[in-house]
Amino acid sequence: VLESIELDQKMRALLTKDVKVNEAELKKWFEDNKPRFSKPATVSYAEIVVSTAEEANKLAAEAAKQGANFEALAKQHSISAQSREMGGQLPPMPEESIYPPTVRDALSKLAVGKISSPIEADGQWYILKLNGKTAAEQADFKRDRKDIEEAFKASKAKNPQDLLTEIREKAVVNIVDPKYQDLNDQFKPAPAMPEFGAKSPAGDAKAKGAAAPGKAEAPKAATPAK
Repeated sequence: VLESIELDQKMRALLTKDVKVNEAELKKWFEDNKPRFSKPATVSYAEIVVSTAEEANKLAAEAAKQGANFEALAKQHSISAQSREMGGQLPPMPEESIYPPTVRDALSKLAVGKISSPIEADGQWYILKLNGKTAAEQADFKRDRKDIEEAFKASKAKNPQDLLTEIREKAVVNIVDPKYQDLNDQFKPAPAMPEFGAKSPAGDAKAKGAAAPGKAEAPKAATPAK
């Protein structure tokens, strides 16, 4: 994996090495693409998912006890393949992407660190624990300049195939690092294509031999009919 990342970084540097960064152009490009650098509000939470209301009520009461271990309860009882092995923990995600909507609405009303009452959604029952929230964050040119410049260069980068073609035409490439030996095949010069109508040396020699004086037989005269 590390070798792949290293190779990607080197290739990215080659593809963008000729891109010039003009401050005015960069700022304009940032304004045109500002939403992609903004960060949405996110929610971090854990869940226990069960199939019946009876089990959900029992587990909600257990989870609300002093010193209860929500993670252990999730690992033991949750039927969620997505989160069970992680003790019910889910990665931080944009609030609007949380599904089902009933779960999203319940989390919006829950205080950080608190555990919800059982919630029914899509035929299952959820017990939720809100771990944290982060507010939305607008992009800032000065703060995010490094990311903005990298993205700008990537938008102006050469096509990888065009780069390989250019290298084949202008340089002799010999990759010596054993890790990247397979790339030597990509940098082999393209085979020369024969020109249309070109004659081979052997063909020229034959043609010259056929035209040499004294070599060709003179045509025989027709014999008059008697």
